[in-house]
Amino acid sequence: MRAIPPECLSAKEMIAVRIAPDMHMTVVASPPYFEGRSKPAVPRDQVEHTCINLRLPTHGGLYAWEFEKEGE
Repeated sequence: MRAIPPECLSAKEMIAVRIAPDMHMTVVASPPYFEGRSKPAVPRDQVEHTCINLRLPTHGGLYAWEFEKEGE
């Protein structure tokens, strides 16, 4: 087996292969955090809160959180 230099491949020759299942994340906060703060009612309300951000090397920036409710 030998490596193929990336410059020798075109986009149509590349294939993505899933190596793990989708990750599901949960947004949580401690009761002391909410002392003196309102709880978010909808995902957009979290803009007003201090959140831990996730930076993935494959995204090149901060991960944009995606929210779903009941599978949608």
